[in-house]
Amino acid sequence: MKVPGRRSPHSQLYVGAYMPFRYVLSNRFLFKLALQPPADMVALLRAFSSTPAVVKRRAKELLDVIRGAVKKGLSGTVEEPK
Repeated sequence: MKVPGRRSPHSQLYVGAYMPFRYVLSNRFLFKLALQPPADMVALLRAFSSTPAVVKRRAKELLDVIRGAVKKGLSGTVEEPK
């Protein structure tokens, strides 16, 4: 039985395979993280008054990306956009 409005897991995988990039965070959240990068997981989760579900779900991955960006910025090896 199909439930209206629900997609099958196969259709979600299909969409995910062809849409690797999608809107996740608002500009307000992105600017807040850029201006005040969190040093640890607790700071990341407390950065927002209501933490978005995607941030909770992928917090470790996001924190690793932020740390890598901060390290690159401090070492001066930031790449120019093409």
